[in-house]
Amino acid sequence: MKEVSLKYSLVSVTEGGNPHGDHPRTAGPRHQRLAGDPPQGQPLGGYLVAAWLAGIIVNLLLIPGSYDIALRDFGLLLAALTLARLATAFPTQRA
Repeated sequence: MKEVSLKYSLVSVTEGGNPHGDHPRTAGPRHQRLAGDPPQGQPLGGYLVAAWLAGIIVNLLLIPGSYDIALRDFGLLLAALTLARLATAFPTQRA
């Protein structure tokens, strides 16, 4: 019979431990760390999403008949820019 490892169980995470053994903010792919908590302390996630949405809008404007979707995504772009601006205006204090 195979032995089952409980290294990645929910219990180890809920008890405050990280199953990967490192700090939770440093775990994960590099682009997630850059968007969420870059070394400079500036939250760039909103600007990253706004740039991504701008590319989608340009792509949609090249397709005839999809202007309504481009307009919807423009509203999402404005919301992302607003949230990014709020994140830089009211920085959080980290322990």
